[in-house]
Amino acid sequence: MIQSQSLFYRSIKLFYPFALLLLLSILGYWQVALLQHPLKWDLIDQAYPWKYLIGECLQNHLLPLWNPYQHCGYPIHADPQSSAWYPVVWIIGYFWGYNIYTLSLDFVLHIFLAGVGMFLLGKKLGFSQSVSLLMGIGYMFSGFFVGNAQHFMWIISGTWLPFIIGAYIDLYNKRKIRQAVIFSLFMFMIVTGGYPAFTMTLLYLLVILFVFFSVEIIKYESLRSYLKFVRLNAIVLVLSILNTSVMLTSIYKLLPNILRAEGVPLVQAFYGPLSPKSLISFILPFGAINHDMSQFDTDLTMTNIYFGIVLMVFLILGLFIKKPIIIKIFLYWGIFMLTAAVGKYLPVREFLYHYLPFFKFFRFPSLLRIFVLISFIIVSGFALNSYFENKIRTTKLLRYSIAGIFIMLITIVAINIHGKFLHLGGYISGGGLFTFSKTSTLPQQIFFHGIIQFVFLLIIAFLLFKIKNKIKLFKLLILASAIDLLLALQLNAPYSVYYEQNTQKSILEFTNQLPKDFPLPSNKQITENYDRSSLSFGPLWKNLNIFHKQIAYDGYNPLKLKNYEYLSDSLPDLLSATIKNQPVFFAKNIIVNDSIKNYFKENAFTPDNVFLHRDDFNKVKLQDQNQGKEDSVWFLNFSPTKIILKTHCYSNRLLTFIQNNYYGWEASINDKKVPVYTANLSFMAVVAPAGIHTVTLKYKPKLIIAGFYISLISLTISLLVLIIQAIRKHSQFFLN
Repeated sequence: MIQSQSLFYRSIKLFYPFALLLLLSILGYWQVALLQHPLKWDLIDQAYPWKYLIGECLQNHLLPLWNPYQHCGYPIHADPQSSAWYPVVWIIGYFWGYNIYTLSLDFVLHIFLAGVGMFLLGKKLGFSQSVSLLMGIGYMFSGFFVGNAQHFMWIISGTWLPFIIGAYIDLYNKRKIRQAVIFSLFMFMIVTGGYPAFTMTLLYLLVILFVFFSVEIIKYESLRSYLKFVRLNAIVLVLSILNTSVMLTSIYKLLPNILRAEGVPLVQAFYGPLSPKSLISFILPFGAINHDMSQFDTDLTMTNIYFGIVLMVFLILGLFIKKPIIIKIFLYWGIFMLTAAVGKYLPVREFLYHYLPFFKFFRFPSLLRIFVLISFIIVSGFALNSYFENKIRTTKLLRYSIAGIFIMLITIVAINIHGKFLHLGGYISGGGLFTFSKTSTLPQQIFFHGIIQFVFLLIIAFLLFKIKNKIKLFKLLILASAIDLLLALQLNAPYSVYYEQNTQKSILEFTNQLPKDFPLPSNKQITENYDRSSLSFGPLWKNLNIFHKQIAYDGYNPLKLKNYEYLSDSLPDLLSATIKNQPVFFAKNIIVNDSIKNYFKENAFTPDNVFLHRDDFNKVKLQDQNQGKEDSVWFLNFSPTKIILKTHCYSNRLLTFIQNNYYGWEASINDKKVPVYTANLSFMAVVAPAGIHTVTLKYKPKLIIAGFYISLISLTISLLVLIIQAIRKHSQFFLN
């Protein structure tokens, strides 16, 4: 009986941090978690439609390979932002499909997992459970997740970063194959679901940790131990490559077909910094967001770097106490990332752009602040842990830390409200609080939140210097920190997290009325299918053709195939003429590409002209292309990866399908393979012979499908290894 009670209490102690993190994630984002209001901007304009399409593919037993409804078709499997290979998307998409409700729950799930990841990272670093819990709360409610809630790929990256860092520390500490397998699985999650810039930057941090751990082993252990560590890292590398084969092969084939493979211009690499004025969000996150963001010189989503006033107090303390080398590494890394996150305001971002691989491929320097947050929270956790384990005497330093924040707070508030008309009572009573206010001013917001933070600092000071019982003190600090972070989140959320004027229920009712699965495309001209007001509903106004199942020439996605981007940017008249056709059409005039310049000068592009490369033109050898009265083509079947057409021609005709010609597309007529030509620089064309025939177009990228099966086999073996080891461990436990 006593043993069973002991086991019960141990179980509660083990699981209560996870239960608390889950409860807080629901409470903090309750407008989303309780399915009230929809998430904002890119998340609902990009992530939602893409996940919706991926889910429909999976439910129709198709691999999510091609998106025919944007930019005249592109390989969604190769788009790093689509999450086409991300396991969470597969599970939700296959079993339930994506709608506004499952999308919201998916978001909250990742917020919860982010807190879990930071909690476990704290444990891997040797911190107490209570300290690690406070770190998890600070992380999942940090300014990164609040500010960038619209960027689902960023949220996914932020979720898995602590897991990966913790797994690598665990690999060094335990040096077992199990840790190598776990690490490679976490890498698979961030590569398939996250934004590439985070993975690229993470690799540099892992290299730094590898060098540090190598030095430690060589210095204090044997050569044999070091070789074992190197072998484990080699296994990690091989497993990570095998697990992510499907993504690596997809990107390998994509890179030659996009212009961005050469990097973005430096001016774009500076876009979206954590501007100097945004740094007040370390203390006053509500003072770094407003309906008018002109004075911040950055995007509204890039200004928040808050992680809680309690952790901030101990961060300052952590700067001045003695630290182990690994904590110093995180501190210096965080400071370095902060100097890069400010973009053009310091030379660091430009240096990285010019001299380090990967850093010329992304915009938004402010995304680097996630590494600042992780590092600073680790330093705060170390200081907290040292304080509560009585490893240091810090009363004097704590007083200085709190006093320093008091001074910064008063200075920021005084500078921003000096000479300003506040009228705070009218602001609060007029509904400017916890809403997206178009009338509130930054001085009002800074003053209001300044008062709140002043009160919290007084409470923290009272707790630290008056409560002697450490257990009671820590519980009260966790409570104070949770309230502080929840309040800051709720003040900022209407600006960066959710649409308060729309409901999830109304969006669900709207999308439920739209076509399901993959109906035959309409016979309308492609030019009629674009994101316009007649398609939109509430906050849904981009990428709507995915829901309406219409082949479209536009779309909200930075990924464009090189030929299509050249066509839309340099030859817009040719693109405009092409999309005045139905999705599939017969050409009347076939012209060599060399003549495009002449047609461009004379503005002579017409819908019935089709241009072919000279080699293809010579192979086709079609002369009379005047369409007979009864020449026709119609769809028999349509899906993202297979299109079946029926043609009826009185002579051989060039049949053009307004989908981009990309690696993996192949065609057959009456089950006999035929060449696929590139029409008008970007689209697919085949020669339809005289008579009645069945034309089939299939998207079968063999290398990517092979990569998928390699990933599937590798992941399956990895999971089996973990399961077998877990069974053995529990078997030994019960036998003993």
